[in-house]
Amino acid sequence: MSATNRGRERNVADAYMTPEWAVQSLLRECELPGGPWFDPCAGDGAIIRAVRAMRPDLNFLAADIRPECYPALRALCGPGDAVTTDFLEWEPLYVFGRRPRVIITNPPYSLALEFIKASLGYGAVVAMLLRLPFLASQKRAPFFRDNCPDVYVLPKRPSFLPDGKTDATDYAWFVWDTVPKRSGRVQVLEVPR
Repeated sequence: MSATNRGRERNVADAYMTPEWAVQSLLRECELPGGPWFDPCAGDGAIIRAVRAMRPDLNFLAADIRPECYPALRALCGPGDAVTTDFLEWEPLYVFGRRPRVIITNPPYSLALEFIKASLGYGAVVAMLLRLPFLASQKRAPFFRDNCPDVYVLPKRPSFLPDGKTDATDYAWFVWDTVPKRSGRVQVLEVPR
């Protein structure tokens, strides 16, 4: 997900790899339960690798809509824990045989609300990397009033492109626990050293 591409062609499937520091900033401040964890938009496994650098004990389930991602995900997670599928059209409990405790991903921005709603349906803690302005939407306002996340603001703009350029948008991790709430906390994260 990136606003960098104004004037550029969008990446296929809105695929923008998440920088390791952005994941590790969240993990340093937000206590998330043990596994299994699930990334439904895993791409090449950037989030999985970043999490495992800090929490090697976790096992991961992974999915991505693009078949070319499967070999990398299979290598990271194992053949039974990685699939090629559209998360919005399947049931992970039946595919993996177990329910994830944490769903963490950088979803396609155009489908982010759908990914959030589908993820919350599994009773897991949900962490989504989104543009900070995602909060400011008349269309999403009713959802946020009933399902307010904790918001962990990244202290600098991440680069989602190989050239290292950033866009003009601030980003944050939106985290929902298993109990819907009417208010969430906001915290600015630190960049890991």
